[in-house]
Amino acid sequence: MAVAATGYSYTTTGDTTTSGGEGWADVWKRGHFGWEYKGKRKNLDAGFGQLQQYALALENPPLLIVCDLDRFVIRTNWTNTVSEKHDFEIEDLREPRTLQKLKWAMSDPEQLRPGKTRQDLTEDAAAEFAALAQSLRDRGHDAGEVAHFINRLVFYRLCQVYVLGTSDGCIVGRDYQGIETSSPARFLPTVV
Repeated sequence: MAVAATGYSYTTTGDTTTSGGEGWADVWKRGHFGWEYKGKRKNLDAGFGQLQQYALALENPPLLIVCDLDRFVIRTNWTNTVSEKHDFEIEDLREPRTLQKLKWAMSDPEQLRPGKTRQDLTEDAAAEFAALAQSLRDRGHDAGEVAHFINRLVFYRLCQVYVLGTSDGCIVGRDYQGIETSSPARFLPTVV
């Protein structure tokens, strides 16, 4: 991929994607971003998926940006950080804080680097689960039952985040639907 002296490349030829096919990002700036434009009211998540496939060929830019000229989504893409998503509409650019995000994407992407690493997130979650387990044991619940309950909660949460990438449900199966509120039922008064 040819890069202009400015570091920008407006791509017109394909490059190999992680799936082995060919494709290209619409705009790329070395060390800053890959940018994919989708037509008006098109699926920006599909554009993000395309950028993810090109990321390695684009030297893994720290920001992956998609837009349809009405909506913009900037996702951070630094190694070992928890990704952040910045969504805004064109009207939001009237707000100095929103406009600043776009300026940083163009000139200083480090300003958008998330402060939390994956290890930080894991340690925070582990501490919360440990505190919940201790609280339940302190209230007289059997340690084995508490452990089983916490394991199910952890599995359910991991499923939500890593299988779906969301927090609204799990596709593993119906066995875990409603687990936060239903299993085991006698913990409810002490958990809620």
